[in-house]
Amino acid sequence: MPDLLFEIGWIIVAFAAGLGARVLRLPPLVGYLAAGMVLATFGVEGSTVVEQIGNLGVALVLFIIGLDLRLRNLVEMEVLGVGGLHIVLWTVVVTGIGMALGLPLLGAIAVAAGLSASSLVLAAKSLEAQHDLRSYHGRVAIGIILVQTVVATGAIAAMGEPPSLWALAVIPVIALRPLLARLLDALGRGEMLLLFGLALAAAGSLLFDAVGLSAELGALTAGALLAGHDRTDDLSDAVGTLKDAFLPAFFLSVGLIGLPDASGLGVVAGLLGLLAVKGALYVGLFSAFRLRARTSFLAAMPLTTYSGLSLIVASAAVAENLLPESMLTALALATAGSYLVNAPLARQAPDLWTKVSDWLQPLQRSGRPRDARPETLGRARFVVVGMGRVGTAAYDYLAARMQCPAGVDEDPGKLARHRSNGRRVLYGDARDATLWADLGLETVEAVVLALPDRDATLAAVSALREAGFEGPVSALTTDPEGRQDLIDAGASAVYLSGEQVGQALARHGLRRRQRTVPAAVTLDVGAEQRPSAPLRPSRGTEPLEA
Repeated sequence: MPDLLFEIGWIIVAFAAGLGARVLRLPPLVGYLAAGMVLATFGVEGSTVVEQIGNLGVALVLFIIGLDLRLRNLVEMEVLGVGGLHIVLWTVVVTGIGMALGLPLLGAIAVAAGLSASSLVLAAKSLEAQHDLRSYHGRVAIGIILVQTVVATGAIAAMGEPPSLWALAVIPVIALRPLLARLLDALGRGEMLLLFGLALAAAGSLLFDAVGLSAELGALTAGALLAGHDRTDDLSDAVGTLKDAFLPAFFLSVGLIGLPDASGLGVVAGLLGLLAVKGALYVGLFSAFRLRARTSFLAAMPLTTYSGLSLIVASAAVAENLLPESMLTALALATAGSYLVNAPLARQAPDLWTKVSDWLQPLQRSGRPRDARPETLGRARFVVVGMGRVGTAAYDYLAARMQCPAGVDEDPGKLARHRSNGRRVLYGDARDATLWADLGLETVEAVVLALPDRDATLAAVSALREAGFEGPVSALTTDPEGRQDLIDAGASAVYLSGEQVGQALARHGLRRRQRTVPAAVTLDVGAEQRPSAPLRPSRGTEPLEA
């Protein structure tokens, strides 16, 4: 019974801590970490059940990342070049510091190599919270962490027991892709889709762990087997809810490591201070590889953490008597501390950029950047920002009426798909104030914002008005509480997606009764089905006007 009460208790504690962090406008995971540390001070120890639930949450995060993984994203110069050089330079610097503090050469190298890795889980969580997981800087950051994972795995194998020969058995798993794809097509929606994703992530983790490889790498590989499939978004959405429920257990377990004693406090503080060096090195390297200063900063933010891989590498070094066992505790606490420091900062990265842009902009190299933005909108009269389902429907509606639209999106994958379908879609981050100032909006009559995130929409509205655009700006939101904020920022009309669909259904019922529409008509969210008679808000149901 006491064990059962503890398992139930951690859920209550996690919820309360996450709620407290939310009240303070911090990411909930900061609350989970802090709750774990507070519980540890009262002698509460970790639970096997909580740890296993957390590990499953991590596996689902990596599975979702794998669903969107593209091999070509890993072999890009800014990924391999920056990732490789950062590992080398960081290892040299930290090894020197470690030796100066009395560590043996091989032990210092092990600590440095482990600390070079960044947390994949925290990076994915931070990017996902801002809907940036598929953005250019998000893909670069995730790609670099995968490079780090491969290097760290090699370091572990070099110091400890290498994977068994059975590890080669994972190679034929690639041949399962056609079968898995057909199975995914046949599943439809609902709980079967959720169970399929859960089973596939768990199977990948267990298989890789059984042959001596990283279980996390197995979950990532399982997702990558379905990358590029038409239904990966559906599968990601189905698994995402379960991931959000399980992942707090991981951060709670990390926090249960506890707080350092007086002797370890200096080491932990020093390692946390080195985070600034780690982030600055990333910004400098990204700039050297001709990325824009803003992209360099946004990509560096989720990378400025330590990873649990540092503990694995250090454990192997302790087993070989290269490090004292006390170093493991210091590294564990520094890793947890890096989460605590980075989580709120990474969440506010776009806002932080506006405060440091004057200092970092001079670092941008002359010439055309690798992530160059469009220099002009051409003759576009309407601009649609956010080319998802709703944005695509708006673009096609305007194009069918010869309104010369242009789309803007920061997802390179979406850009490629839309361009192959003949749509004119340009790369750009709507939250970047300099984007609109540089594009020239003289020919643009109206802007449609179909972004999935309220904060991004709010930033885009503000950036457009600051750039001097005086035309109508229509915005879509799912958050009724943020509606007035968008109006205050300068939006001309704000549509609540659920409200508009409900009103459209009601109007259809009224018109059906009056025999003004056919007996059957399909109302699709975000898509206009009858170009000759578009649905319009009736009196009393107009969107909120400025």
